[in-house]
Amino acid sequence: MKKASFLLLFCFISIYIFSVSDDSDIYCPAGPGYNWVYSLYSKKEKIQKSDAHADIKKTETSGGVQYYDYQTDVRNACFIARKDDAGVYFKAVKLDFPVFGFINVDIIFDPVVCFVKFPLKQGNIWTYDGTVSVSTLAFINIKQKIKVDFVQLGMETVDVSGRTVAAYRLHALSSRSWDMEKPVYIDYWMAENAGFVKGETINSRMELVSVKKGE
Repeated sequence: MKKASFLLLFCFISIYIFSVSDDSDIYCPAGPGYNWVYSLYSKKEKIQKSDAHADIKKTETSGGVQYYDYQTDVRNACFIARKDDAGVYFKAVKLDFPVFGFINVDIIFDPVVCFVKFPLKQGNIWTYDGTVSVSTLAFINIKQKIKVDFVQLGMETVDVSGRTVAAYRLHALSSRSWDMEKPVYIDYWMAENAGFVKGETINSRMELVSVKKGE
C-alpha cells in the first residue's frame, strides 16, 4: 500500500509536466533533457524511503493525438499524458513488476482524466467520473468506476526539502466503487520554474530535491 501511495503521487506529477498556457510556462517548465529528483517519505513510519527520478523520455501518438511518456524509476512506471489550451489530461500508466521475470501492468482511464485546468484560479472546481481498467498477462482485465473531485486552492508558502517555497496548491479526492468507505486524497503544490514540488497522501509525502533544465 505504501508503494501504491507513492505511485499515486507520481500520477499527479504528470499534471504539471505538459502544458501550454501562460501559467504552465511559469509553473510547469518542461522539455527534452528535463529531470526531477524527489524524496519519498513514509508518514506512518516517519522515515525517508528513497529518492525517485522522473523525466520525459519520448512521445507517442494515439488516435491522431500526441501523448508524452513520463518515465520514473518507481516500478519503472511510465505515465502517458497530453495537453491542450484548456488543461492537462492523463491517459494511462504502465508498470513493470519483477515477478517471474517481468509482469507488465497497464492502468488506463476512460475517458482521459483532466488533472489541471487553465488558467489557474483559486476556487476552481471540477469532477472526473469515469472508468479505470487494470490489465496484465494478456488475459486479466479488471474495470472499476472512479470519481475524482478537484479543487484549486491558491498560493501558499510550503516547506520543501528544508527550504521555503511559494507554491500553488491543488487538492483531489477520489472515491472508488469497490471501496467507497476509504476515499483517496492528495494535496499537491507547484512552484515557479520548478513545476511539481510537493505532494501528500494520508500515508506518504514527496518533495522536490532538484530539477535539471533541458538543453
